[in-house]
Amino acid sequence: MSVYLLVPARDAAATLPGVLARLPPGDWRLVVVDDGSRDTTALEARRAAEKRSLPLTLLTHPRPRGYGAAQKSGFRRALQEGAFLVALLHSDGQYPPERLPDLLAPLHDGRAQVAIGYLPLSEARAHGMPLHKRWGSRLLTALQNRATGARLHGYHSGFRAYTRRALESIPYEEFSDYYEFDTEMLLAAIRRGLPIHEFPVQVAYFPGSSHLNPIRYGLRILRCLHRYRQGAYNPPAQPSVDTPKKH
Repeated sequence: MSVYLLVPARDAAATLPGVLARLPPGDWRLVVVDDGSRDTTALEARRAAEKRSLPLTLLTHPRPRGYGAAQKSGFRRALQEGAFLVALLHSDGQYPPERLPDLLAPLHDGRAQVAIGYLPLSEARAHGMPLHKRWGSRLLTALQNRATGARLHGYHSGFRAYTRRALESIPYEEFSDYYEFDTEMLLAAIRRGLPIHEFPVQVAYFPGSSHLNPIRYGLRILRCLHRYRQGAYNPPAQPSVDTPKKH
C-alpha cells in the first residue's frame, strides 16, 4: 500500500535533497508543495525523487501562502489520487525521516487515525530547543490539554500522519493558512473522537529551523482554544429524524 508523503517546502533547495535521501525503504509517493520558493526547491525535489525512483507530484504556489495552505494543497491532491495514508514531513530535516515506519505503524494496524512523533520536553534542552520555546510549549500544551480534556504532548509537532478517514472527517479547508493549522487539525480530531497515537522522537533544533514569531504564534493558539470552547471545531450536527405519529 503506497503512503503519500506530504512535504511542504519553501526555499528548501539546500535541505530537501538530504531529507529525501534519508527516507527508509518503502512504497512512498511524494507530494511536494513548493510554497512560493525563490530558490531551486522544485528542481531539487525532482532530482531527489528521480534519484530514489520515487513517484512525485509537485505542486507550486506562485507566491507564499503559508504552512497551513501548503498542507491543504497537499492533502487535497493526495485524496484526489486515492491516498489511504498521508504522512507529513518537514523539508528542513528537523524531524527524522527514519522514524516514518514507527509513525505509520498505528495507522496501518488500526490502533489510531492520527499519529504524532513529538520531542519530550524533558529532553528539549539537550536537543537544542531554545528556552523561550521550551517554556512556551509547556504552557500552551498545558492550556490545550486543560481546554480539551486530552493528554497530548504533540500539539506543536509537525511530524504526524493521518488516515484517509481522518482527513475526510476533518474540515481542514476551513482552517488557518499558517502555523496554527497543526493545532486546529488536532482540535478537530479530538472533537470527532478520532484515536490519536503519540510516541517520542528526536527533533533537531538549529539556526533557521523555525521561522515563526513565538508571541504571534502563542496568541493564535489561544484564539484557537477560544474558538474550540465556542464549538468551532465540532462536527456538524446530525439532522433530527421526526418519528411518525401513530394514528
